[in-house]
Amino acid sequence: MTASFILSTAVPLAREASTPGAGPPSPAMGGGGPGRGWLAPAWEGVARIFPGTECPGYDPVMSTSRARLLRRNLTDAERKLWTRLRRNQLDGHYFRRQVPVGRFIVDFLCKERRLVVEVDGGQHAVRHAADASRSQVLRRHGYRVIRFWNNEVLENIDGVLETIRAELDAPAG
Repeated sequence: MTASFILSTAVPLAREASTPGAGPPSPAMGGGGPGRGWLAPAWEGVARIFPGTECPGYDPVMSTSRARLLRRNLTDAERKLWTRLRRNQLDGHYFRRQVPVGRFIVDFLCKERRLVVEVDGGQHAVRHAADASRSQVLRRHGYRVIRFWNNEVLENIDGVLETIRAELDAPAG
């Protein structure tokens, strides 16, 4: 099954459940009963993450599908860092990888400390303005964002972990 197949079929399958005459969609499909529509609970989740923020064109079903695809296709640097962050190995802090946060998918997230860790490859050298804007939006909503280049992770994993540890120990806000 290719990635384009997964991404192109995720939304139509979910929408089929809310066709007229089919009854209210099941809770598993995001249904909330008559008049709420199939995306209502997912949008409520976005409102909890980014209060007062409307995300036109944001589709939580596609975001989740894309996050799953990214989890299966980690870069070498992401894989190396994940082996050191998973299973609460870093001072007992729980990290998740490739997590939808609002309209973004972040590389690693420690939700309890509201810390986002991004690992950037060479393509990010030309996307600096977009990355800065994304980080600013996340910060505005209470997340701390730290970024590392792939080569930093691959060549100095202990230094990267020390930086993450220091940020985890720093007071939030």
